[in-house]
Amino acid sequence: EDDLPTKHKKDWQPQSIPQSLKEAIEVFVLVRAMRLARGQTDAHNSMLVNVSRFTAVQSRVRLLVDEYLRGVRQAVISYFRLDVSEALKNPTLVKLKDIYDREFASSAHSWNDIQPLLKDAVSPISVVEVNMSPSATPLDYSRQNYPNGRNVIAVGGMNLSRGLTLEGLTVSYFLRNSVMYDTLMQMGRWFGYRDGYADLCRIYMTSETASWYGHISDAADELREEFR
Repeated sequence: EDDLPTKHKKDWQPQSIPQSLKEAIEVFVLVRAMRLARGQTDAHNSMLVNVSRFTAVQSRVRLLVDEYLRGVRQAVISYFRLDVSEALKNPTLVKLKDIYDREFASSAHSWNDIQPLLKDAVSPISVVEVNMSPSATPLDYSRQNYPNGRNVIAVGGMNLSRGLTLEGLTVSYFLRNSVMYDTLMQMGRWFGYRDGYADLCRIYMTSETASWYGHISDAADELREEFR
């Protein structure tokens, strides 16, 4: 809440991103590495970041996310080839392994399998803005332009809420508040649900938002039961 308050004005400029968003970025890198280990080398991989409806705030968040990702990429490039004991002298590699052990311990692959893949996982990831600003980038997933798959962190707001599809969505980070059923159901697309990597998908949201999704899930189950 200190770094990304749910309620803010359109001219507010965040100075940093919260630890939860940093972790989400690192999880995205790990997910990409695990998909490589599974042979899904040419698959699209997407992460969604939706924390504000204001374009100027989205632009600032994109810069902060890109800056953090560059730091992770540099650490990986410098240490991924080393023996595990040497690589884990770097705090970024330590954090990646800690997250891996906590989130993906049941994976068929060990850390020794994943570490050598980290460079190929993080190198092609780009951070783009999906909104109406001049700095926005189209969400193009065409094989003509991205024959090896696109790896993207999409930062946006209303445009992401209105029907855009993120191919290979695995990590969703959002703070938008809504209690309207149709809005919540539409945003449910952000959760990711694809064969071959459903177990890798992760969602970051507030406990209040989670409770609303639980509520509409119960309501949908009740409606189905009434039809039966």
